[in-house]
Amino acid sequence: MTRLLVAAVVLLLAVAPAARADGDPAGDVLIQQNVFYGSKLDLRSKEAAQLMALTEQAKEKGYEIRVAALTVPEDLGAINYLWDDPTNYADFLTAEIQSVYRERTLVVMPSGLGLWWRENEFADEHDSGRENHEQRRQREQPGAP
Repeated sequence: MTRLLVAAVVLLLAVAPAARADGDPAGDVLIQQNVFYGSKLDLRSKEAAQLMALTEQAKEKGYEIRVAALTVPEDLGAINYLWDDPTNYADFLTAEIQSVYRERTLVVMPSGLGLWWRENEFADEHDSGRENHEQRRQREQPGAP
């Protein structure tokens, strides 16, 4: 009976992480902590060691942020088609973790940065719309100021 119980516990422990994983490693990690470190990141580097502390300091000052520092396409798991597209991956990642976190999300890839920030979303759309309207007005009325 004891062997059967031990076997059942071992089986449950082996299966539980796989059941929770959904193919997005950063999304799984950022639900629980502020930083996801890519697989090829040198965790002994000074910068990597400071990143978690910096996110904690930012949170204390009212600027909570989650950071995914990605190094290779495999860091994206099943959604590696978003490699080299940090902006769209930031949107995707934020949707993945929104059940527990809805503030700033920063994605760092060798190709660049992607930032999702709820407060900034409307302002960006609004400003962009104003620019397009102004450009359209000038095109429709040549010589208008």
